[in-house]
Amino acid sequence: MDTIVYNDYDVAADSYDRMARDHNLTDLLATCRRALRHHGTSGRRLLDLGCGTGKGAIPLAEDGFEVTGVDSSARMLEVARAKPGAERVRFVVGDARDLPPLGPFDAVLSTGAVLNYLADEDELAAAFRSTARVLAPGGLFVFDMMDLAGAETLVRAPRVFEHDGGLSVFRAERSTSGTEAVDLRIDYFAREEGGMWRRTTSGHALTIFSPARVESLLAAAGLRVEAHHMPGPDSATTDRGEPGHPPETMMIVARKDGASTGSPS
Repeated sequence: MDTIVYNDYDVAADSYDRMARDHNLTDLLATCRRALRHHGTSGRRLLDLGCGTGKGAIPLAEDGFEVTGVDSSARMLEVARAKPGAERVRFVVGDARDLPPLGPFDAVLSTGAVLNYLADEDELAAAFRSTARVLAPGGLFVFDMMDLAGAETLVRAPRVFEHDGGLSVFRAERSTSGTEAVDLRIDYFAREEGGMWRRTTSGHALTIFSPARVESLLAAAGLRVEAHHMPGPDSATTDRGEPGHPPETMMIVARKDGASTGSPS
């Protein structure tokens, strides 16, 4: 049985874009843009929290935002800085639980279920406090999280994505460390010269937090939930507590306490 090192993005950085190519990213970015328009921000200063290889940060900078991308993996940021358009983004190594002295930002975005990678509620609370610290008064925090129902869609059956002569296989199972966690394995198969296949494996340990606890911890950090959105370019806002949810994650929009100085953009 293979030994997998979980959540090691320095190891996965070189193949990450091929592994997770466009997996839900288009819908997530569309939802972020729609949330920013609908809920309004006081300016264009934006933090992409857990930006990885810049797949979201660079397009958002091209939209005209002043983007700072933060990620804990220095190697992922090296990959990001080598991409066209990366000169528009300030990339900084940092930990979501204790962000460096940045900002203030008019909005903080986090996509790809970044906060599910935190180990427990204490770490999640620290990340919410850290985010609130770098947000301007009235600023928006837009992020997606996986709940139990979303996790079950991953556990139920493997998913296969084909692209550029390769394929990625997503497989998940309940973690042996506890009932509120999922271990996700991504195997990326790339065809090399001579017809041979090379496999790269990435492991992801995801903690599942209840929606009620997420909202409570946000409130304790001075962040008020305004809405939930389902990922997609045209999907409607859902009320809190409504049973409908997307297949894997729900986008949450929260606002920092305090007056916003601008009007909706």
